[in-house]
Amino acid sequence: MSGLRVDYAIRKYGSPVMIRGKETRALLRPLRKTQENGEEYWCAAPAGSGMSSGEKVTFGEKHLVVLRGDSAFLGKEKLYEWAILKEEQGAFCSG
Repeated sequence: MSGLRVDYAIRKYGSPVMIRGKETRALLRPLRKTQENGEEYWCAAPAGSGMSSGEKVTFGEKHLVVLRGDSAFLGKEKLYEWAILKEEQGAFCSG
């Protein structure tokens, strides 16, 4: 039941993103921005989104890569996936 509430909140209040070529919604929060390294985000996406390390994520005009991530559980129920995303600097621009 809790998973349904978390999934609902992500889908209702999240921003559109592309993960593995599939459009979904995710909650994103900027973490830090540096001139040389670009911007980093904390991201929460619905369970089963597939945000594994190295995965590419598109958020508007930004191209991001998953640095690390995991799933959040309540007991054995997977509630959502979280990840730290880093802005790609010119390496992949086609999605």
